[in-house]
Amino acid sequence: MATILLRLIVAASLIISGMEHSRRPELFLISIVRYEILPLLLVPWFSLVIAYGSLSLGLVMLFFESALCSILAAGLFFMFVTAQIRALANGTEISCGCFGSFGEESIGLLSVGRAAVFALVAGFLASIYNKNERFFRSENDPIGESN
Repeated sequence: MATILLRLIVAASLIISGMEHSRRPELFLISIVRYEILPLLLVPWFSLVIAYGSLSLGLVMLFFESALCSILAAGLFFMFVTAQIRALANGTEISCGCFGSFGEESIGLLSVGRAAVFALVAGFLASIYNKNERFFRSENDPIGESN
């Protein structure tokens, strides 16, 4: 029951974020540019991939327990953590861009912490679902087999 709740929370955050970023792509585009990580040529493509990828990933996670989706979500949130820490280290004061117009908060410990918690939860879900799917184990791997 707890894993279902955690999965729904992660899925909801991805869906809300993806919907907000796809609804107002120009704001998300500006947010990505302000992080000063990507070449300007790649920003429009990256913003589309992140916006619609988050939305799609969240929708799949809403209905299915999947180690692969949980791993992708953990990676996405880890990327957000990394980008925010880099911006903070450079002294850049910008909006986090996390949930579009829902949350116009500046990057800081709260936004980094929230993304880190989501990354950890998604990673935890991946480890739980991997036990069921045997996603990363070979047929000859004795781990998890009963004697």
